[in-house]
Amino acid sequence: MSRSLRWDMDGLAVDTWNRVARGDARGIRLREDTITELNLLELDLRHPKLWVHRFNQNAEKAVGGDWEWYVGFGQLWFALRIQAKRMDNDEYRQLQHEGAAGDNYQYDTLIRASQDEPILTFPHYVFFNGWRTWPSGVQWYGCPSGVPLGRCGHASEQEMGCSAMPARLVRAIHAGRGVAGRRVSEYLPRSVPWSWLFGPHSVRSLTGAGRTGVRTNTSRIRSTADWGTHPEAPNNPTVLDVLRWHRAIDAVARRAESDKATLSDEGGFWDEVRAEFSQLVSGRSQDVAAQTEGLGPLPPHAALLMRAGAEPISEGLVAELFNRIGQRRRTVIVTELDPGEALEQLRGEDPALS
Repeated sequence: MSRSLRWDMDGLAVDTWNRVARGDARGIRLREDTITELNLLELDLRHPKLWVHRFNQNAEKAVGGDWEWYVGFGQLWFALRIQAKRMDNDEYRQLQHEGAAGDNYQYDTLIRASQDEPILTFPHYVFFNGWRTWPSGVQWYGCPSGVPLGRCGHASEQEMGCSAMPARLVRAIHAGRGVAGRRVSEYLPRSVPWSWLFGPHSVRSLTGAGRTGVRTNTSRIRSTADWGTHPEAPNNPTVLDVLRWHRAIDAVARRAESDKATLSDEGGFWDEVRAEFSQLVSGRSQDVAAQTEGLGPLPPHAALLMRAGAEPISEGLVAELFNRIGQRRRTVIVTELDPGEALEQLRGEDPALS
């Protein structure tokens, strides 16, 4: 996934923050659906090869998600299923939304339906936020160095205009807590910018990355303190990096549901995710079958997104692509290319693939 996608997602998050804050202040409240459609349309126009499926209302009720993104190529794909919620003052009131097919809440449906999909599907929430100033008394625990927003080099306050959290963690925080389970202060500290759904940012220059969220310096600084022995992984992530990142998030979120100690330590969740991710990256020499377990062809409702005329790739070549990207750390950004383009780039680097 190219850095420009995450860069644009951060910019849209800042726009969302400002629209929500200014709209609420002026009595022109933007609905959750409006914000979703504006952001998805803008991303689609800027990144047409980032394939997205927007669920209609009937489908949303059944699957628990507003949209899906598909990451992969050829016959190997996984999905990110997203349910969006908008803040109202200091609450996410719509977390009380009922589930379908006997589920208590919508997040139960989101998690259950994601597990039932034929391809690996990771369920997440994206929260749309915006205040005139950061909510008083609310900390943020996403920084690997423990630095608060405003001084952190990984994110700015307004990039939390679109914040993300795994659905299992949402359920662990909300379940059985009534009104207290809707408070923004319970979720914002453990959320991260939605651009992190495609891999976390490395430390960047603080120039222009403060409270306004407007960056004037695009440099990135690699930090071994942040990412252990594999500091390069988040800087230019491939399909496998994004897949490992979500496997790490999912593993820690599952533990959080059963082990409340992970929740009591607000900074502990993302620390555990980073540790899990580092272990998965260090094991990148695994065989292709293990690395891509659960991946498969696009589901029927998404297959129509495939561009006509894309070069078909055999399973053997798909495996070879994953092997070479995973083992040699190619800079090819597979998810920004159709399969034929990805193959051509690798062929240019390695004549053995011709």
